Order: sequence, then C-alpha cells, then structure tokens
Amino acid sequence: MKTGKKTHLATVLMILALFAGPSCSTCREKAIVDAERYAAEGYQTRVACYGLCLDGLLWGAFVWRSHCQARVRAGDSWLWVGEWGGLREEPTFRPKGEIFSWTVQGYRDLLTAHGKRVPAHYAERR
Repeated sequence: MKTGKKTHLATVLMILALFAGPSCSTCREKAIVDAERYAAEGYQTRVACYGLCLDGLLWGAFVWRSHCQARVRAGDSWLWVGEWGGLREEPTFRPKGEIFSWTVQGYRDLLTAHGKRVPAHYAERR
C-alpha cells in the first residue's frame, strides 16, 4: 500500500472512530431531550427505538444498528421529531422490524437498569 493510501485509510478510520464512539448514546440522549421539550409544551410524547435498514446503516457507517427518536402525539397522529427539528410523518431512517416505544421515564429507567448513559440533567434531578 502506498503512503498516500495509508494516510487516507488512517484518516477515514479516525473519523469513523470519532463519530462511532458517541453516536450510540447521542440518539438516546437526543430522543429524551426532544421528548421532554415537547412534553413541556403539553404534548404526549414517547421515545421510540428501531433497527436500521440500509439507509441508516450507511449513515452510521455500519457501526450502529439501531436508532432512537422522540415521537409526539399531535391530534390523532404520532409524529416523529426530526433530526434537525420539526415534526415529520416518517422516522429519520427506515425501521427494520418492530418499533419499540416507552414513556420518557420508562425509557430512562430502562437505560439505567442496563447500565447505559442517561443525559446529565436527568441524573442531577433524580
């Protein structure tokens, strides 16, 4: 392998490592924060988690296999909180298999029970 290709490969691997490490907890934390924000506005909310199809796998460089996202009940419909704000009819990625949903508190309790990271502001209030 030529030096240029080695440098390019090392750079790509470093970028993947930087994004892969926090990505697993980032969507969980964002889903909780988004759900709390909409709940404070009076909406009924849930945290939904689902397996990823190819679009999500490609976005996550095949590092993560699932995604969590807040859902908001607006009238008779459950909408998805978009990655960059606003409500959407479809999730960010195509779900693979069943979509699991919890109340925000139920999801926090699940994360805590399994030793997963919960947003710092939650730990302070507990």
